[in-house]
Amino acid sequence: MLKIIVGSKNQVKVSAIREVISNYAFLSNAEVIGVSTSSDVSKQPLSLEETIQGAKNRAENAYQPHTLSVGLEGGIMEIPTSDNEFMQISICSIFDGEKHHLGMSSGFRLPKSITTSIIEEGLDLVQALIRGKLTDNPELGASEGVIGLLTKGRIDRKSYCKQSFTNALVSIEQSHYFEVS
Repeated sequence: MLKIIVGSKNQVKVSAIREVISNYAFLSNAEVIGVSTSSDVSKQPLSLEETIQGAKNRAENAYQPHTLSVGLEGGIMEIPTSDNEFMQISICSIFDGEKHHLGMSSGFRLPKSITTSIIEEGLDLVQALIRGKLTDNPELGASEGVIGLLTKGRIDRKSYCKQSFTNALVSIEQSHYFEVS
């Protein structure tokens, strides 16, 4: 039986992977296991590059032979041509022991006061949201996430993780389009 090792014990992330694989015949019987891993990047990634690296590191750190491993990493990235504005994104890396298959969620703009706290004070996103009085929930990342907070529940963290994982599966399920000739 195929095992999918998720580089996190966060049940939002683990259950997102479980839900998505039921839509794929080649994965539907896989066992999904969450393990603690490190991203080996900042607690709050501050660029697209750092967020991608964090997802790749989580996937590699979770990898075991004869499995697929998944790294999910949330981070912020500066919006090009903006006045120091940032978006929150989620990156997924699926590692098969040789290659990383990447996917990204949609992004959404963060309030400038929140990103200022992150960049100038070194806070992570949830700490900045608490400081900015947008939430008092220190476990926001294990529930609705900032996306759930800002969309008033229209999108939650689980669906955000599902989106990036589904997008990462494109280059696995449709590998014939990505083969080097």
